[in-house]
Amino acid sequence: GKSSEFDVVIIDEACQASEQASLIPLKYNPKVVVLVGDPQQLPVFSRINAPTSKNFGRSLFQRLQANGFTVDMLKIQYRMHPDIAMFPSWQFYGNQLITSECVRDREQALWHHHDCFPPFLVWNLEQGRMVRNADGGIFNREEDSFILRKILRLFSQRFGQHPGIITIGIISFYNEQVGNIRNVVRELKLDTHPGFSIQVSSVDGFQGSEKDIIILSCVRSKMHKKCDRGVGFLNDHRRMNVAFTRARQSFWVVGNCNVLSKDNVWRSMLDCAYQRHLICSSEDFDHMMQRFNGTSYHQNDVRGHTFGSQRSYPHERRGYHPGNENGRQPDGHKHKISRSKKSTKRKTNRSDSSTNKSRKLQRNHGKFVEVQRHQSTETGK
Repeated sequence: GKSSEFDVVIIDEACQASEQASLIPLKYNPKVVVLVGDPQQLPVFSRINAPTSKNFGRSLFQRLQANGFTVDMLKIQYRMHPDIAMFPSWQFYGNQLITSECVRDREQALWHHHDCFPPFLVWNLEQGRMVRNADGGIFNREEDSFILRKILRLFSQRFGQHPGIITIGIISFYNEQVGNIRNVVRELKLDTHPGFSIQVSSVDGFQGSEKDIIILSCVRSKMHKKCDRGVGFLNDHRRMNVAFTRARQSFWVVGNCNVLSKDNVWRSMLDCAYQRHLICSSEDFDHMMQRFNGTSYHQNDVRGHTFGSQRSYPHERRGYHPGNENGRQPDGHKHKISRSKKSTKRKTNRSDSSTNKSRKLQRNHGKFVEVQRHQSTETGK
């Protein structure tokens, strides 16, 4: 008989579909075709071993966009806490994301009152070591131990009786790390905790998903036998974007800041976190854990451990400083925070150079925050 026809065909997740796959629904002779997708997230997965020039990994969305077809950006996001959305909006979406009023009016999560459980935080684990097993799998025992035996242990002590179910996603860029974390979750019986729903997966496996809390294990660090200074395929910034946009209430990054800062985009994230006083070390966590274990929790007893103080600012103690290619304290003219302008030939002393560049970073960050505040005002209209 006559094949069915449709007036409109809508292809969702169009950026993950190959051109060939997207052509299949067009056989229904639609009058209108709408492609919905995010070119800033994971692309088409192709098993065809062909040169990039053959474009087997390109989507129909990308082809049409490259050829001048109109692309309308859906700018209002309904998932992330504004503190989580800030960096992805700035880095990946031209500062155009606007947090919806329903998200802004959402009741604050109870755990946000604790310094170690804010909406966004980076845990700097310099002591972690990346290990490669005989099969080539990469993992970091210190990171999975810190996440499960410290962060979630304290979290369960404080919020295990929280009304309702708290959904938690633990994600990593490496499958070996995912397997190790799953094993420890079962060992600690966290998967049977009545107050939590915990899912452990790769970043790729989490595209399209969301949880109340997302904890990211970056894994990359110095290796035991030889030093691997790069960030591996963490330099795929579309994959990074997926990781950074899965959380509703809290997103916590666990990694080695000095290693992550080798990549420009990761360094930008660390610069922003540093300026917002949102990088902590494992020593800071131990301090906070001792304080929490020694006192009962009251909702009004907050911010006893102040981020940004000399006591709790781990990067100055632990050697991390933003904007430096080596992730170390600035060393005169070698401390390149602002890369937008060529350096002048004027001779400056060490202290002047560091001070001037530090001010540039503060101004840049101030502009970044002001844009976000302006967008917040627009959203509230």
